[in-house]
Amino acid sequence: MSAPFDALTQREKHILLLIAQGKTNLEIADAMGYARGSVRNYVSAILDKLGCSNRAQLAAYATLHKLEATRFWEPGPIAAPASDLDEQALEIYHRIARYSPRTAAAVIEALT
Repeated sequence: MSAPFDALTQREKHILLLIAQGKTNLEIADAMGYARGSVRNYVSAILDKLGCSNRAQLAAYATLHKLEATRFWEPGPIAAPASDLDEQALEIYHRIARYSPRTAAAVIEALT
């Protein structure tokens, strides 16, 4: 017998946890650095994989099966940003890089 969340990717598990916390697609998109449409696609995939028909069922499923907040995936390697960035820009870079190294690299390129 498989574990309750084996069918989900690490990112889908993270999104499911945020759904269980009552987050909207917009809030999830902002937190993870995704477009709302991408989050909507992830939610649809999670609904299909778990056989649920709505977000309330997903939240109940996550709670029932004790989905816990863990680090669901390891971010890719983070390239060192240019040294001439100010402290605030570096902090923003590192926050973005945790979720999307490619987006972080684009931000740095735009800032330099």
